Amino acid sequence: MKYQEIEERLRAMLLAGENVSADGKVIGERELAELFGTSRTTIRKAIDSLCDQGTLRRYHGRGTYVKNIRDTRLSQSLYSVTRCAQYYEEQNLDPKVTLIARERIPANAIIASYLKIRQGDPVVRIRKLFGANRYIFNLTDAYVSLAYFPEAERLDFTDPVCEVLRREFGAVPRRTDNTIEAILPPPEVAALLKIKTSKPVLLFEAITTGIAEGRSVPLEYYKTWHRTDSLRFSYEQIHEAVE
Repeated sequence: MKYQEIEERLRAMLLAGENVSADGKVIGERELAELFGTSRTTIRKAIDSLCDQGTLRRYHGRGTYVKNIRDTRLSQSLYSVTRCAQYYEEQNLDPKVTLIARERIPANAIIASYLKIRQGDPVVRIRKLFGANRYIFNLTDAYVSLAYFPEAERLDFTDPVCEVLRREFGAVPRRTDNTIEAILPPPEVAALLKIKTSKPVLLFEAITTGIAEGRSVPLEYYKTWHRTDSLRFSYEQIHEAVE
């Protein structure tokens, strides 16, 4: 059995939240090999691939864990990230946002945990391509809970998601938790970005929480895959004066 087939089955298992402990630890390679009826070598290759894609993370001596964007043990703060379209305009480019998909889907275990809803509850997935001057820069998948924002799947999300939620529902963003890491893109992402799966990308993940109808709720969870052959981020660090 090819490791790619095991990789897809393992990915489906993780999205369903199966064989994963409360702290995100995945069962061991031996148990996985028995579960899928294959060798540990094949399991190890599948896990390596999912680690490269940013789905799993290995900790020496502790095991393999589903990556959680709230885990900051290997994270470094980036003070601010300029909006895509605004950045492209500042570079004298003609930004273009293409809405690829806006669909109602059931939340998998990962999305449900970030949006604080139950697995299987309906969410809207918004997929957009960002580019300029006929060049693709990044792909974004955003998720919004229909429990908090009924009929949101009918809205035009060409504008930033939080701006749409503010305009249509009066939702006010208060905090966004971000992570950034270099990964190898999944085949579907690589195809949309028009790059090879061997070309690293920067994966941004974020959860934005805010106020909607007088209570604090997650407004949006999103993942953005940035091409690395045309991207540069900058940030400003202020040093405290020492007298």
